[in-house]
Parts: sequence; C-alpha cells; structure tokens
Amino acid sequence: MAYQLIELASVDGAGKTSVGRDLAKGLDAHYYYSPPECLRDIREHVRGLGPEAGLAYYMLGNHVASNEISEILSMRSVIAEPYTLSTQANHGFTLGREITIPGEIIVPDQIIYLTASWEEIEQRLAERGESRKVHENVPRLMKVAEQYDRLLSDRENVIRVDTTGREVEKTVEIILRKLS
Repeated sequence: MAYQLIELASVDGAGKTSVGRDLAKGLDAHYYYSPPECLRDIREHVRGLGPEAGLAYYMLGNHVASNEISEILSMRSVIAEPYTLSTQANHGFTLGREITIPGEIIVPDQIIYLTASWEEIEQRLAERGESRKVHENVPRLMKVAEQYDRLLSDRENVIRVDTTGREVEKTVEIILRKLS
C-alpha cells in the first residue's frame, strides 16, 4: 500500500477509536487522533463559547492536523479520526448549514465510514458512564448521521462497515479485506 491518508468517520459510539487503533496496527500506519494535542487543553473552554467558536476550533484543528499529517505521510500511512468529515457533519447539523473544508487541508485518499444499530450505539455510550458527553445522545447522533450520509453519498472512496455485534478485531479484518 502506498502512503495514504485514511479517515475514519462515524457518529460517536460506532467504534472509530477502537477500530482506528487496531487498524493502524494492522496496516503498520500512524494512528492520528484529532483535534491535535496542542489544542486539546482548550476544547472544553471553547465549547462554552458557542457553536461558531466550536466550528472555528475544529477548523483550526483541521489545519494543524493537516500539517502534521502531511509530515507523517512522507514516512508512512495515517489513520486519522476524527478529521474533516466529523467537522462537516457535526457542525453542519449544529449550525444548520453547509460546512466547507478549505482547499489547503489535505483530504483523505480513503474514507472508512462505520455504522452500528442505534441500540448498540446507545449501549456503548451508556458504558462510558460519567465520561459520556452531553452531545452523545441518539436523537442528535441520528441527525449527524444524516449529515454524514449526505456528505458521503457521491464519493467513490468510501468503505462502509457496520460494527453492530462485531468485535473490533472482526471489524478490522473486514476493513483490511476491503482495502486490499
């Protein structure tokens, strides 16, 4: 596989982080979690400033991530999550408008879109207990999923995988088969 950027996209609870880490191991790729580490300390503060500030924060995160990912891609593949599609889907829903990613941001060569049943997503989110965020509720996530479906509908570089009832290892096996 040539060096490439693979973006994992999904609503919260569908398995991005667990699958992303194992997929990176399976591909001997770099796992890149966004927002970039240099911005994480201010995330909660920015959330309190409203949705436009949140969008600005994640767009800045996409710029920083794009620069960092570009450097890594010179040496190896990158599995990024969440990245540009998350910004578009979540903030497109929250703000009720189309979110465009600036052209200078590196785009993924491949998108892996994970889904799961809403019952399983709710169960996974409930298991987070105290660490569950207020925005991690199924009615909101259903609307964000509609944004993802709209954003991905005309793209050819999308692999869709349903994680319902599947162990992470099995999901990664399916993705690896589809990538090869």
